[in-house]
Amino acid sequence: MRARPDFALAVLLALASTGCAEYADGGRGDADDAAYLVAGDADPMSPEQNRELAGYVSYIELVAATDEAGWNRVLGQISSATESDPTPGNRLRLALVLSRADRPATDLQAAQNLLEAILEESRDVSPAVSKLARVKLVETEQRIVLYQTVESLRSQLAVARHEVSSEKQERTRVEFERAQVEAEIRRIQAALADALAKLEAVANIERSVERSQNEAPIP
Repeated sequence: MRARPDFALAVLLALASTGCAEYADGGRGDADDAAYLVAGDADPMSPEQNRELAGYVSYIELVAATDEAGWNRVLGQISSATESDPTPGNRLRLALVLSRADRPATDLQAAQNLLEAILEESRDVSPAVSKLARVKLVETEQRIVLYQTVESLRSQLAVARHEVSSEKQERTRVEFERAQVEAEIRRIQAALADALAKLEAVANIERSVERSQNEAPIP
């Protein structure tokens, strides 16, 4: 069963204030259930290390269960704890908070930096922290790549839409100009037809006058 947001927040704040990662809720918090993180690992951990890992797994689930306001409170508290006592465990918990599934790329990059720093200090890091940090680093890097891919696709889409809009505007401009030219042609044609009609009328009058003169008797 997933922890209630208010209960999860209370537990997280308590854990952050005590610097303790272990918490079992009867589910994946048990040590045996942490084995999914290191399935097939050539370097199995002791029961004590598995319990430590299980505590971090439960911490991940509690972080996932908090709402936005609760997440910000937890972030503030674990950030303060990490600043005053930058142990690998505190930095890992800070990275776990920053790398929650709904966090933006900036938070993920901060988590990536923390995880990379933890792994660079492998001699001072417990096996549980090291294993979880490796797993989360791979996951975080993949999500960052996905964010970058999404942003690239959005940029390409924006460019494509701009080009389509520009083409439509150009097409509209060309169609408008063509309509103006066609209207001008029709006006000229109408004026020409009118002029030709008037010219024909004048010619008819002149021919009528000439016939009348020709038909008149010579005195």
